[in-house]
Amino acid sequence: MKKILLICIVILIVVTNLSAKEKKKEGIENFKNLGVGIVIGDPLGISVKFMESSNIAYAGVFGVFSGVKFYIHTDYLWLNYEAFSNLNRPEGIMILYYGPGVLMRVTSDDKFIIGGRGTVGTEYLLLKAPFGIFLEVSPAFLVTPEMKLSFFGGLGARFYF
Repeated sequence: MKKILLICIVILIVVTNLSAKEKKKEGIENFKNLGVGIVIGDPLGISVKFMESSNIAYAGVFGVFSGVKFYIHTDYLWLNYEAFSNLNRPEGIMILYYGPGVLMRVTSDDKFIIGGRGTVGTEYLLLKAPFGIFLEVSPAFLVTPEMKLSFFGGLGARFYF
């Protein structure tokens, strides 16, 4: 169990430390590449988002909460700035994001759960402050201990450094 936890943490660190490309989307040039915050829902935990470019990001959550000893997921996300362009204002822009990912969860009764997930969400970036609020839904296909479809989702916020 400790080896699996260590491997997942190393993967998350490597993903968040990849070299960044310059952002080209107007309005987000003041945003740094790394966002860290919280997400409330299922999962509940620490949220990390790494903006590789203006159109690609990596996101993940690490959590330990009631009924769960350990939870981690990582997603590869495409960012769409045009989907909600009618909601964009000088103070902020709304982004649609979507993409595939993987998850791992260890429950309090030592059940080891892994699966693939697809995430769809939206994030509102406040342009005058390096801050974003997001809402996402993620259907997942769990493969252990039994194959089944499940749904995850959460509301969260991140500060960008």
